[in-house]
Amino acid sequence: MLENNILPIVLAILPLFLIILVGYSSIRFNILTKESNTALTQYVYYFALPATLFISIAKNSLSNIVYLNFILGFLASMIVLYFLVFAIAYLLKLGNIKQIGILALGISSPNTGFMGIPILAVLIGEQGVIAAAFASVLLTFPMVISIFIIESEKHMHHGLLKRTYKSTLPLLKNPIVISALIGISFSVLGISIPHFFETTIEQLSNTTAPCALFAIGQTLYGNKIVNNNKIRSFLFCLGKLIIHPIIMLFFVYIFNIPSPFGIAALILSAIPTAALTFILAKKYNIYENETSDLIFKTTAYSALTIPIITTIATKILA
Repeated sequence: MLENNILPIVLAILPLFLIILVGYSSIRFNILTKESNTALTQYVYYFALPATLFISIAKNSLSNIVYLNFILGFLASMIVLYFLVFAIAYLLKLGNIKQIGILALGISSPNTGFMGIPILAVLIGEQGVIAAAFASVLLTFPMVISIFIIESEKHMHHGLLKRTYKSTLPLLKNPIVISALIGISFSVLGISIPHFFETTIEQLSNTTAPCALFAIGQTLYGNKIVNNNKIRSFLFCLGKLIIHPIIMLFFVYIFNIPSPFGIAALILSAIPTAALTFILAKKYNIYENETSDLIFKTTAYSALTIPIITTIATKILA
């Protein structure tokens, strides 16, 4: 079983490294300048990523109870891990509030779209793809929490009510939040998307992952200090690739998520850090190097951990 799972996972991971390598080479060989990285991340943040979130939410119904159990369980696993990492990092003084928010986002947010969908398409099939699509939408929640924390830290000198107001207002103007809310409205109200508009949004959405990975590659060039603490770096990767699946397994039983969605949830939780974490880090100039390092290393290690998690999930949840 393990040997049979390795090839599709390696084939799903390989394009990530190749796109990162292309981005790295664009700066290394002076084809593009460092300034192009800022423009590219701005494009993903304001156009491509919102398109991905809107189309993923709007085209899926939230009414199916099986989907609802999966949604609640997977969301719970991310939120619990997010605040667990946040609390530990805060107690150990691993950074300021904004840095810890980005770190917690990186460890709790898997790359469900670019890696999860192709892997589950091979291992599970159509239902696996649906699970990965829902999981991709759920990434909005930890991202919104991180944005709120970052914005809130900017206004610490204000009183509680004013600080809450000033921290919440940017969320209502944030393209990630706006696109998610519009997508939810379309899904709940059953509004059909005009074909020409759907095609346009999907074209933009298709550029999200490759552009984000390309930007990561650009950032990796010239970064001489990227998580020099090897033990800490290893623990970050352990949190994403091992601790997240353990937490997810707990919620699979709590929410009684049936197979194959339970298996899909466990595999998705073992997927490496989402490339979009870097986009948020770049947007706010927080832990850019550390985030790109985390994405690269969890992606590399996942070639070993995902086949193991897949085997375990299949044996205990099938």
